[in-house]
Amino acid sequence: MRQQYKISLTGREIKPKMVALSISIWVNGDSQKYKLVDKIPLKNWDFDRKCLKGEATKDIEEKFHKYRRDIIRYIEDANERDIKVTPSDVIATFSPNNSSSAVLLIKTLEAKWKDYYNNGNANTAASYLSTINSYKEFLKYMGKGDIGVGELNEQFFEDFASFYNHQNASTVNKKIDHVFFVIQKGLDMGYFRRDPSENVKKKLSRQVAKASSEKIKLKNIDIDNFTKIKELPDSITKDVLLFSCYTGLAFIDIQKLKFNDIKIVKFEEKEITYVTKKRTKTGTDFSLIIPKEGKEILEKYHSTDHRIYLDMALPVPSYMVYRKNLFEIGEQIGLYLTSHMARYCFINLARDKGYSDEYIRNAVGHNSNNMIDRVYAGELKIKRQAMEYFKL
Repeated sequence: MRQQYKISLTGREIKPKMVALSISIWVNGDSQKYKLVDKIPLKNWDFDRKCLKGEATKDIEEKFHKYRRDIIRYIEDANERDIKVTPSDVIATFSPNNSSSAVLLIKTLEAKWKDYYNNGNANTAASYLSTINSYKEFLKYMGKGDIGVGELNEQFFEDFASFYNHQNASTVNKKIDHVFFVIQKGLDMGYFRRDPSENVKKKLSRQVAKASSEKIKLKNIDIDNFTKIKELPDSITKDVLLFSCYTGLAFIDIQKLKFNDIKIVKFEEKEITYVTKKRTKTGTDFSLIIPKEGKEILEKYHSTDHRIYLDMALPVPSYMVYRKNLFEIGEQIGLYLTSHMARYCFINLARDKGYSDEYIRNAVGHNSNNMIDRVYAGELKIKRQAMEYFKL
């Protein structure tokens, strides 16, 4: 059963002529509040409309909207996994200062990321940002916002690796390596006598070696049963995969796509629906047309809570949830599914329909045909069969 929820900002008058702010969390009839650090003058709170007023509160309002967006995505992710969420779970995840430890995992990683970013090490900074997001997702799943260094025991890393077992073992190993300087702080402070991630990293290294030896076999998996996916129940994961096939958009760009980004123009008495934006990954411009099938998917979700609260085109789950669901779908049909396969389908479709190389490059955000030929062009049977399934 889908969980109903509401997130609102509340104010309580305190002396002298100030208002203490709290965020009210309501889920399935149960509600709780947690206090924000911010306090504002009495004149900046509208008690009748229950909202902030005045230019001086702009930063606080933006902070609240960010909290609300994050909380909504957290609850929607739980809905996607059919996991019950309580207001207490939300508060445990998002309330500030929910850990009393002096050295916090996320806080310390973010400081490291900022150092790399400010020193111009863009690639390393991007890699650390990906790691930070992964640990945030895992901690949300565990009902926590951040944890102290003393909680980084071997069981924590085993659970982390198990949580991301649908990802490449090498990627997970790298994300654990990124935490070593935090572990070193724990060693210096006497929390552990040895690296608690050591055994987990050894297991992952063995998996990497095994995967490397079977890489060719994986690429040539027979996917004749791929069409069985049609018989599976509809889900947002399936719709996001299809939408990527129809448009060529990467997962992160679909996740950030808003209804306001979608434009309609008349051309030769026909309405053309298109999107012009920058790719999240590279910052390069792209323009693409949304075909009829893509528009039908958008219409399915036009009146959902994500449309109302976030103005998002689709209620896309987090990447962790999406990959996990793709993995489960793939297991049912005997195929190792990845989000990038949809872009393979799009490019093969576009080339078959005679779309210009310039349009394809623009749509997928690549600068050269060589990249498209090498990565996407139908050398592998898996790509052509995927395209046939989607009837593109």
